Amino acid sequence: VKEVLRSPDMTNSDAFRKSMGYYFPNSMIVLEGAPWQRIRKIGMKALQKQKLDPMVPYVTSTCQKAIDHHFTTSAPVEMHDVMSAITFDAFHQFAYEMDMNCVGGERQELLHACKELGEVLSRRARIPFEMLWKLPLASNRDADQYYNIMRKDIGEIYEARVSAIQKGEVGEGVLDHLLTASQEEDPKNQMTKEEIMDQIATFFFGSFDTTGNTLAMALNHLALHPEVQEELAASLSDVDLSTQTSASLAQLELLVAVVEETNRLTPTAPAFPRTALRDTSICGGKYTVKKGAACILDWSVASLDSTHWPGQSSEDLLTFRPQRWLESKPAKLVHLPFGFGSRMCPGSQLATMEMRLVLGYLIQKIRVEPDPSRPMEYGTKLALGPKKGAWLKATLR
Repeated sequence: VKEVLRSPDMTNSDAFRKSMGYYFPNSMIVLEGAPWQRIRKIGMKALQKQKLDPMVPYVTSTCQKAIDHHFTTSAPVEMHDVMSAITFDAFHQFAYEMDMNCVGGERQELLHACKELGEVLSRRARIPFEMLWKLPLASNRDADQYYNIMRKDIGEIYEARVSAIQKGEVGEGVLDHLLTASQEEDPKNQMTKEEIMDQIATFFFGSFDTTGNTLAMALNHLALHPEVQEELAASLSDVDLSTQTSASLAQLELLVAVVEETNRLTPTAPAFPRTALRDTSICGGKYTVKKGAACILDWSVASLDSTHWPGQSSEDLLTFRPQRWLESKPAKLVHLPFGFGSRMCPGSQLATMEMRLVLGYLIQKIRVEPDPSRPMEYGTKLALGPKKGAWLKATLR
């Protein structure tokens, strides 16, 4: 796995790159070679300037708004929708200095378009024939409409931040860092408007889809294991999460363990598809992957194998037990929820902090229980997540 993910001769799946590239040809997920190196270099430079700790008040205030808006009755709540709205709103405030207020019921058309277009991209990646996407079909017209809604919003975000920067109002959001980084004199360090807008689109999906899925699945795990949920709530009883930093959140051992266990047992990306750019030898020359051939790296299987985890049994590794992370750690490169190597998710630190903060804040305030009439099923769209929602009963503590 390490060899393939690190290899410069292996890239993201051709099928998904083709699907994503149909609408977003300049996305760092799609590009290869020198263009990809240039975009990633500028993007990473912007992300490195982005300090994580200022996100804390955005996340906690958005969580409180969600509690006030969605958890005031005893009726079951569709947690996946709520988690998607929380992560979407918090990220937009943090990265673009814009409050979408999806949690409060606004901008639902945009959030719906992002979700639906994500599903379209996943579906098309399974049958990657571009000519089919241009046929005059209702499904293609719907997809184009979702894209147009997203594009309009992305354009508004872009123009708003450009206008603010021109007035000398440079913010601390990742988009402002991207825009200022792109104004350097060296063309190698510049990005065009279209390139920046396609990165915003890429961040749109990463900001809510995988993170929202993980949070919904984590809450479902806790609902099914009330003893873990109550232990977590007790461990956070004296913690003011609104004053935490990325470093201090990492010290909340059980909270960290719950997020890691969710990523281990139900990872949003259980496998990484890769395509060989040229004939590539792996495993010390034992195998040759031909140019254009696809590899599916199912890293999640290794995290269920006791040979990679000291003191853990294979049977126990099939269960949700966060405390195992306090007992021992798996072998290196067994746990890869964000990938590895040059194609690793660039927002992994941000997503990790956000998941810890959202989950901790919610469990401090609410108690979740399963809805027996609607047990959660798993499915894969753009990522692994709830197939038909994550319906849970929530009561205030």
